[in-house]
Amino acid sequence: ASARVTVRDSTRDLLSLEQGPLAVRAGGALRVSGWIKTDEVARSEGQQQVCGLYVIFLDRRGEVLSRGETDSAIGTLDWTELAGEFVAPAGTASARLGVLLGMTGTAWFDDLRLERLD
Repeated sequence: ASARVTVRDSTRDLLSLEQGPLAVRAGGALRVSGWIKTDEVARSEGQQQVCGLYVIFLDRRGEVLSRGETDSAIGTLDWTELAGEFVAPAGTASARLGVLLGMTGTAWFDDLRLERLD
């Protein structure tokens, strides 16, 4: 079972689904990965060109310290792996893993992972 997200032409907001908080340590290297399939994902006027995975690093109070995103998947694609490597900044206590679509079209997301590299 995958998560499906659809954005219509008139939408100017980003749609996202998140999981977390997940325990991570400051200075630790992480790899975010997952599979995406897209159908006619394209930027309409006023929309942000984003369609992929992201990670948000949080301090102990839940305040955002930084954010990282994978490359965006655009157009119509069969299942394609997206991945990105990031380092948790100083003060990080946890992270949130998410999927994001800010363009018109439909994207399916599956098998999301947040892995420690060190």
